[in-house]
Amino acid sequence: MSWSGHGAAMKKKIKLPNTASEWADVLEQPIFQNIVDRLATKRSWEIEEVVEAGETGWVARAHEGATVYTLSLMVDEKVTETPPSPIIEWTVEAEAERHEKRRPSIALPVIMLTMSALFAGLGIKLGASVGVVILMAAAGVFPVGLFLGIILLHPLAARRARKRGPVAGRAEFLKEVDAAVVQIDR
Repeated sequence: MSWSGHGAAMKKKIKLPNTASEWADVLEQPIFQNIVDRLATKRSWEIEEVVEAGETGWVARAHEGATVYTLSLMVDEKVTETPPSPIIEWTVEAEAERHEKRRPSIALPVIMLTMSALFAGLGIKLGASVGVVILMAAAGVFPVGLFLGIILLHPLAARRARKRGPVAGRAEFLKEVDAAVVQIDR
């Protein structure tokens, strides 16, 4: 079985044996902890059970510097409506992402407020009433300023994302997960 995905998280379907008779006990089996234990690089993993977007399972996260490693094992929530079978097909998903501190950007608010001031100034110059000037200022903020800001700032954000380069350790992590999954598949 090969990994699917490109650019984002890598996914793979695997079949794991199950000895639990109820779904509440399925994730308590040691085989799930064995996945993170078999990884070549030892990390401090935070493991939690999750139910989201029609899937249930567990997600393990580890932080190393500015990189966040995520490994999840999920099954379709519909499968849990019947008693668990002796072999369950899971989706393993692995990803390494850069965790960056988000700096507040003032560019978009500046563009929006500038457009508001320009529209209000235009209303005053045209001799519009106070109510119309307020409406023009509001139009400058929301539809015009927001749209213009997005149009102007999107190429800059895309360029910045390309400059960041690949996430350090991502390829090695995906290889580790693949090796661990292959061992468990056997």
